[in-house]
Amino acid sequence: MKGPSILIIPTLLVGVFAGCAGEDDRRMEEKQQEREQELISLQEEFQEKAAELEQEEGGEEGESGTQYALADTAEEIRSGIELTISYDSTREVFSGTITNTTDEIVRMVRVEVHLSNGVELGPTPTVDLAAGESSELELDAGSQTFTTFGAHVEFGSGEHGSGHSEEEGEHRP
Repeated sequence: MKGPSILIIPTLLVGVFAGCAGEDDRRMEEKQQEREQELISLQEEFQEKAAELEQEEGGEEGESGTQYALADTAEEIRSGIELTISYDSTREVFSGTITNTTDEIVRMVRVEVHLSNGVELGPTPTVDLAAGESSELELDAGSQTFTTFGAHVEFGSGEHGSGHSEEEGEHRP
């Protein structure tokens, strides 16, 4: 009678261990799903915070949100590029300069002006600026009616540095 009972014990042990292994796999799967859910929640929270910050800072990335009166000269620095721009009401144009204040080349720099009437002028043609180099710029406002303006520097090949081609990135009134 010893023979049959010896066979039953190993078979039972294999079944018990298989059940434990299955339980461990299920727990690991549940933990993995919990981690994935936490990651999704963190990503959603990050996107919400980024959207809030973008709105607080005036809209597009890199915009200060500062509005200038027509007689003011806008002066802003972003990523080492200094922008100085003002409105010439006689000629109905914005003119100014961008200057690279860094020690390295800054590539694909351009400028946009946002008018209080919702019209966006630009961007200017894209330029590469060597260390310390300046470039003149001009944007035609035409016969637009507005009371304030904002201006900002952008980088990259497309609108807002999105990587689109120059033609896709350009938008004019």
